Amino acid sequence: MSAVPSARPRPLHFAAFALSATGRPIEGAWRLALPRQADFDDLEHWVRLARTLERGRFDAVFLADAVAHHAPRHRGGYRPFEGGFQAPGLDPSVLAGAIAYVTDHLGIAFTASSLHEHPSDFARRISALDYASNGRVAWNIPAEDPPSPSAAEYLDVTYKLWEGSWDEDALRQDGRAATAAGDGKVHPINHRGPQYTVEGPHLASPTPQRTPLLFQAAASDADRALAAGNAEAVFIRSAAPAAAARDIAELRSRAAGHGRAAEDIKFFQSLHIVTGSTEAEARRKAADLDERTADAARLSLYAGARIAGTPEQIADELARWQDAEVDGISLVNAGGPEPYEEFVERVVPILQSRGQMQREYGDGTLRHKLFGRGDRLPERHPAARYRGAFAPQPAVSRHG
Repeated sequence: MSAVPSARPRPLHFAAFALSATGRPIEGAWRLALPRQADFDDLEHWVRLARTLERGRFDAVFLADAVAHHAPRHRGGYRPFEGGFQAPGLDPSVLAGAIAYVTDHLGIAFTASSLHEHPSDFARRISALDYASNGRVAWNIPAEDPPSPSAAEYLDVTYKLWEGSWDEDALRQDGRAATAAGDGKVHPINHRGPQYTVEGPHLASPTPQRTPLLFQAAASDADRALAAGNAEAVFIRSAAPAAAARDIAELRSRAAGHGRAAEDIKFFQSLHIVTGSTEAEARRKAADLDERTADAARLSLYAGARIAGTPEQIADELARWQDAEVDGISLVNAGGPEPYEEFVERVVPILQSRGQMQREYGDGTLRHKLFGRGDRLPERHPAARYRGAFAPQPAVSRHG
C-alpha cells in the first residue's frame, strides 16, 4: 500500500454519474436500504448532490438521459413503466440550469439526442446554459448505430451556429443596452442539407465556450467513430487497466486519422466504488449489493469495473488505472447522494493527499479546467473550420 504522495504529474479528473430518471444506475439497487431514486423529481435531491460534488472538488456531474424505454415486453403487453428502470424521467438540461445556479465550479454534462429537437433550438438552449453557468456546460452526444447521415448533419449545423454565426467582437455593450454590431459581424449560416434547412443567424451571442465541451460514451463502434472525430472527453467501460490502455490507444489512433492530437481527448473510466473501514467490510457491502440486485451483471451497463476496499486501497487501485493512461474516473454509484457523500468524506482526502485529485478548482471554463489551454475548441477540431466561414469576403480587385 502506498503511503507517500503520488509522483504522477497530474491529478485524475472525477465525474459523478447520475440518472435524471427513476431507477438506479445499478439495476435492483432500489432494494438496498438507501434513499430511493424515486426522489429524482425533487429539486433538492439534485441541489444536494451538486453541492456535495463541488465540496469534493469533482470536475463534473454527468446527467444521463434515456429517450427510449428499457423495460422488456411482457406477456400481457408492452408495459415500459412497470419496472421503473429509467422511466419516468426528466429532461436533464432543465436540471442543468438549477445545478448551475447553486454551484460555481462544477461542470455539468448531460445527454441530448439529435433525434428529438431541431438543431437551431438545441443550439440556442445550450448557449443559454453556457451563459448561465459561466462556461461549465458539456454535451454528451449519443451516437446512432448504424450511423445516420442526419446525425452528422445535426452536428454540422450546431457547429456552424456556435462557431461561425457571430464574430468575436459582434456584441457591443454601450452601458445602456447590448446591441449587435450592424457592420456585418453577425452572419446567417444558410445551411441547406438533406434533413435540415437553417438560415440562421444563431439567436445567441458567443458564450464563454461557444461550443460546449463535447462528451461521448465509446460503447459501440459507431460511438467510437463519432468520438474519434468530435469528442473532447470520452467515457470508457474497460474491464481492467490493461484493457483501458488498449481502448485508449485505439481511439487515439482513430483520432489521429481525423487530424487530431492525442492530448485533444480526455478518457474517463467508469467505475463502481464500494468503500469500507476495512477490506472485509467493503467486500461485505459489495456482496450484499450483488445479492440484492436483480442482476449484478447490469453493473456493466454503466460501470466497466468495481473497486471495493478501504480508502487507501481505493487510491492504490485508481493509481493503476491512471498508469494505464486514464485521465479521469466516472464514478457510478448505487444511489445518490449518500454514496457520493461517503466518497467525498472518506476517499477524497486520501486522493488529495497523494496528488491524485485536485484540492482546488482552477479558473476559467470547464474546457480550460480540463485542458488548461483556453476556453474554446482547438483549431484541430472539425467545428473550428466554421470560424469566419460566413463573414463576407472582401472583393478581389481585377487590377494589378
